[in-house]
Amino acid sequence: MVATTNYVRGLDRAIQRSGRFDVRLPVFPPDQADRVTIFDYYLSPPRINGFKNTAAVDKERLATEAILFTPADIKSVVHAAARQAIREAVSSQEPSLSTENISSAIVQHHRSLHRTREAAEELGHHDKQLLWLEDEISQQG
Repeated sequence: MVATTNYVRGLDRAIQRSGRFDVRLPVFPPDQADRVTIFDYYLSPPRINGFKNTAAVDKERLATEAILFTPADIKSVVHAAARQAIREAVSSQEPSLSTENISSAIVQHHRSLHRTREAAEELGHHDKQLLWLEDEISQQG
């Protein structure tokens, strides 16, 4: 059996007893390079069709702005920007997605992960992965 949670401390102690869920496999949020790849994935056909300019979107910039965004967060951001582009398009005009559209959606989106220190506590240790997250966050100001 496999179970997932973002809140280990909230689990009943009986479930955490020996012999039940003994193995913890932390899944860390994507780093900068991974976020670029994820944006590329969600901005390419067949996941998004009928939009102009998707190839011109600056995925590096978006990945820099989307620190601690999970792949699901990134998908939501792209879809929100796409919906907004459709609303703004004139009925006879093909909608256009731009870096600015998606950047605006990033600012409005409430990311799933908030604090790396809490994540470290949930995992029960401090990890190199969490240290680079702290570095990325501090570089953003």
